Amino acid sequence: MYYEEAVVLFSVAVIYLLAWLLIKSGYGEKWGLSLEGVTIMLRTRSLNSFIENAGKRYPRLFKAIGDIAIAVGVLLSAYGVYFLHQNLVSLFRRTPTASPVTPLIPGITLGLEALPYFALAAFVVLVPHELMHAFLAAAEKVKIKSTGVFLLLVIPGGFAEIEEEELSKKPLRTQLRVFSSGSLANIATFAILAVIAPLVVFPVGIAVQSTLKGYPAESVLKPGDVIVSINGEKIVTFDDLSRVLSRHKPGDRIVIEAIRGGRSIELQLTLAENPYNSSRGFIGAYFVQAVNNIVLYNILWWSIVATSSVAIINMLPIYPLDGGRDLEALLRRFFGDSRSTKAILYFASAYFALVLILNMVFSFSMFGIRPFP
Repeated sequence: MYYEEAVVLFSVAVIYLLAWLLIKSGYGEKWGLSLEGVTIMLRTRSLNSFIENAGKRYPRLFKAIGDIAIAVGVLLSAYGVYFLHQNLVSLFRRTPTASPVTPLIPGITLGLEALPYFALAAFVVLVPHELMHAFLAAAEKVKIKSTGVFLLLVIPGGFAEIEEEELSKKPLRTQLRVFSSGSLANIATFAILAVIAPLVVFPVGIAVQSTLKGYPAESVLKPGDVIVSINGEKIVTFDDLSRVLSRHKPGDRIVIEAIRGGRSIELQLTLAENPYNSSRGFIGAYFVQAVNNIVLYNILWWSIVATSSVAIINMLPIYPLDGGRDLEALLRRFFGDSRSTKAILYFASAYFALVLILNMVFSFSMFGIRPFP
């Protein structure tokens, strides 16, 4: 048993034990806590009045947002379908353009170091997503039952519980507005964060992550060193590093200015032969981008990745994701509640779920179980 997996399993066991004790003591029901199968649910009705009042007060605004959500949802769904197929081919061929598609499971695919950032990113994803569903439902005069969060073993989530029967009787446009609104909230959050990020976080050099055994960096550089210049040329980004090294051949001696422990030091090393291009010099280390504020960078990076990923995956035509709910509503509009509707919905869900799973399987093969720290 690995340390991180043990810590996560122990923490989850404690949470489940506390939830069970609270429910047995009677406090659980009072606080909206319940255990449904292996899922811990925490419901609240305290936001119902606020949500319903906002929906009733600004129905035109929310309906206009809902119409935008429908259009954006179609684009996100189309992009998601294209990306999964294109990425699957890249993963199969193991090309550099392949991207990891990995479920984020604390302690397994996600390290403990990244867990606080993941938790904050989950909050940034869930709150706007579920509130937007609720606001749109309220604007369309669909009853809000509750809002809340859940924990399915190690996977957190959120929900806006509405009267599904009421919604199913509403016009198609209303249903599409409600289903698509969550992803719109996520992609809007992503856009805001993407604009803010470069204004508050910027590169300051190239940090050494680790060195390769038998190469020049092994005896010269240390993990955590931040390279800020080579032969007097300023190094801020990977492009700078690549540009400078492209002008040097194996055997060339270079002078590196680096920051180590807050102090500037000067180091010298002789470049080795690049294993991928024998005509170019090679330092022999793994690097990462150094930034002015690593904590803020991690918060923004995880939030940007989470909001964009959820916005896209959620609109895939896989039931019960919102994209699958959209597809179901469209099929019922044209075919009614018939066998054709169910057959098409089941086939589409199974097919795209398979493509998503294959992306994950090939990602594990190419990038390992944990592509993120």
